[in-house]
Amino acid sequence: MYIFKLLLIGSLFLNGTICEKQQVCLQTLHHLPIVVIKDSPEQFKNFGNWKHDAYWINLDHTNLTDVLQKWSKKEFFNARAKFLIFTDDPVNEDLFDVLAKFYIINVVIVGASKEIYTYFPYKYENIAKPDTTPVRLAHCHFSEKLPKFWRNTTVKLLTKCISPYVKCFEKIAGLEMDIIRLLQQMLQFDIDHVIDRKPNFGLSKENGTYSSSFRLLDDRLVDMAIGSFRSIGSSQYKDFDFTTNHMEDKLVWVVPKALPMLHWKRITRTFQKDLWLILLISTIIMAKIFQKISNITNEKLKDFRKSPFFSTFRLLVGGHLKQTPNNVKMRMAFIFWLFFCIIFNITFNSNLVNVFFGNFHMFQIDSFNDIVESTLDIGLTDDVLHILAHERDSRLFSIKKNIQNCAFGDRCLNQTLYHRNLVCCWGERSIKYRMVEFDIKGIHLIEDQLLFFYLMFYFVKGYPMVPQMSRIITRLKSAGFIQYIYSKIDHANNLWRSSWENGLGSRVLSFKQLEGPFYLLFVGCIGGLLVFCAELISNLK
Repeated sequence: MYIFKLLLIGSLFLNGTICEKQQVCLQTLHHLPIVVIKDSPEQFKNFGNWKHDAYWINLDHTNLTDVLQKWSKKEFFNARAKFLIFTDDPVNEDLFDVLAKFYIINVVIVGASKEIYTYFPYKYENIAKPDTTPVRLAHCHFSEKLPKFWRNTTVKLLTKCISPYVKCFEKIAGLEMDIIRLLQQMLQFDIDHVIDRKPNFGLSKENGTYSSSFRLLDDRLVDMAIGSFRSIGSSQYKDFDFTTNHMEDKLVWVVPKALPMLHWKRITRTFQKDLWLILLISTIIMAKIFQKISNITNEKLKDFRKSPFFSTFRLLVGGHLKQTPNNVKMRMAFIFWLFFCIIFNITFNSNLVNVFFGNFHMFQIDSFNDIVESTLDIGLTDDVLHILAHERDSRLFSIKKNIQNCAFGDRCLNQTLYHRNLVCCWGERSIKYRMVEFDIKGIHLIEDQLLFFYLMFYFVKGYPMVPQMSRIITRLKSAGFIQYIYSKIDHANNLWRSSWENGLGSRVLSFKQLEGPFYLLFVGCIGGLLVFCAELISNLK
């Protein structure tokens, strides 16, 4: 049976006229049910977006509207395939009205008299008002029926406001709007914007319908959708048409940026704990050495004999003694410790300046493992949540964390930025643009990408402009126009981020930045007061 169908399609499609032998083929087809040919090459057998090539429909006992309504909901229905329709009723405009509703143009209808008809719906360049006048053909011929321009067509454009792709202010702008305007100039169609400010894109439900933005496409309330519509998601490929990708992006983790360390804590961070411990031990050892040498050599300077630790510590912190040792052995130990103290003071003071005026923060989450070990909840967009839930190797659902639905909106970003209790995912280009636009410095991006995706323009299934737009986008990409459009945003994002992270430019110190040195001054005053009180008490005794 399958071989017979292939022979039949070859007979009808490849020959130029209807002969007596083909009349037999047509008569045979009258007794067959609906036939679908899906010519999938072997190398593409696992590629889920390979759609049907041809449909044969026998209308003896069925209604064309019911047939197309049913088949258009199937996964791989292709309105741009070749349709052969057989009917025993007269061929009239009603049949072509139904076909135009589903954007089917490559069609021939064989009537009861074996006459073959087609139609040219877009010869007046108007998608909303197609010409459904039957045109009689002398043979089966699927000619090019799309006009070069669409001057009488108004496209209902679902405009999803997600910066920098689409910015909905007084004038609609953005990266994708720049591309749409190029397409509009080349195809000469008009646009009727349907603004969508909701952050959710929508998912396919169990009953086959969609929610949010995709519902408008599924119900044919709009013709086309722009605004960071991504390639991730399995059901969207089957239920909608789309152009070739015009941009690429990836999802990144957005985590709270580590809080600045308090100035009084920074003093302890001048050196690490082990270095502080080594300094203490070295001071004690040198004090013992000074005391031992003083006792053996009967050194006249009694400071190292009576209070060796205090004298050694005074040299360490840059203090002075009343006089230097007289004994040669004592002088050698004294000079060695003095040079050590000078090097220590230079290192300590220079690092202290960096501690007070540099960027010191608490622990920063910087990898997926850090996210797992943290106490923060995780927020994912609805489509990403759906995809990762069906991945067997996904580590995300093996951890014990609260994972919530979190769209590309202000609610989840504010939780990360202000409440600091959520890790969310975001498109890298989009979140970097928001950081530049609103000067956001309280979040940190983890480059360990979550998902890579393509950006596309989505259409209702079978929309006639899709092949033409895809060809134009391909030419624009080859010429470098699209790369130029979004490189302006990428360059600005990277320039702002590098200047902020590297601290380029002059810095004017504020009172807040001088808080650290005043803390140290306060500590020194308290220490001096304690020493004065100790000396006063010892003298009174």
